[in-house]
Amino acid sequence: MKRLFILTISSLILPSLAFASFSDVSSSNQFYNAINYVQQEDIVQGYPDGTYKPDNQINRAEFTKIIIGATYTKEGIEQCLNVASALMTYSDITKNEWYASYLCIATLNSIVKGYDNGTFKPSNQINLAEASKIIFKSFNSNVPDINSSPWYRQYVEYLEKKAAIPTSITSADKLITRGEMAEIIYRLRSDITDKPTTSFFYTPSAQNNDFTLDIRISDTTLNIGDTIEGGTYYMKYTGTPFEGVVLYKKSVIGDTLKTTMTTPPSIIENIDFDNPEKRGQLSWIPEIKPFTIKESGIMRAISTTETFEASGTYKYTMSVYSCTDIAEKMDYTCDDGMDMAHAFFVDIVDPLATVSKSVTVSE
Repeated sequence: MKRLFILTISSLILPSLAFASFSDVSSSNQFYNAINYVQQEDIVQGYPDGTYKPDNQINRAEFTKIIIGATYTKEGIEQCLNVASALMTYSDITKNEWYASYLCIATLNSIVKGYDNGTFKPSNQINLAEASKIIFKSFNSNVPDINSSPWYRQYVEYLEKKAAIPTSITSADKLITRGEMAEIIYRLRSDITDKPTTSFFYTPSAQNNDFTLDIRISDTTLNIGDTIEGGTYYMKYTGTPFEGVVLYKKSVIGDTLKTTMTTPPSIIENIDFDNPEKRGQLSWIPEIKPFTIKESGIMRAISTTETFEASGTYKYTMSVYSCTDIAEKMDYTCDDGMDMAHAFFVDIVDPLATVSKSVTVSE
């Protein structure tokens, strides 16, 4: 869902991809799927001659327009100049520019500020450092800025943790191309984290060998109307007791996200990891509420009965975070009472371990 002015982004529902029609983008292009996606989503239309020009660099005005168009509603963009035109004080921009309403939204929501001399420099080509700030603040309006060195580290690191930077980008000051821009948007909005990526700051922590994580869905190819039952998310921990939280989520790449849960999600404790049918203590929890790990040598799972009512690829993910790591980087602790209002720590704190699995549901 796109945002209207400063409303928070919620889960995005993604349609099926169609074949790209740009005359200069073949199926062998490394960004083919991404360019196909931004065209299908009406984020980028291409040029009047039927080309996309994937190798062309992109300027600050074009990039701002595309990212704002991908994250805010059309209605909100169109109304911005009517209610917030006073914010448009850039000395090198008039309110009649083709991108003025998009820049208005970006300015209103502190996504861009321009330069110290009062200019925006719309025709300047944009590099990864500048682009990463616009992307980060568009997709994470509630996450505070962190003083870092260099100034763009927080923003680039966000893209690195999402595995969103294609390997063709070799430095933070590299001017990005239209193809690379499409790839970044595609990976972020489609939650694609398994493609080759570039990292300048972020080194993923080695998976903690004390964890065994699994998502046990017996069939990964299902049909509409099929049901999965029992413990879907499993975690076994055999190390020293510690405090942490487990977050689990469900996302979709397909026509719509539609399932019916006939059994609400529950925590199952103290069960035999190798025998999922043997259940221990059972307690109901809200679907996406984190819970605390304080014991060693136990099994914890999320259990539900779920019927698929629409086609698509459903992705299930489970991640484990340390409360100590959260306290070091955030202004709250697990003892404050963790709930989903605190969950944006996932953009700053590295998980100890994570696992995901996808299920394809056909017509």
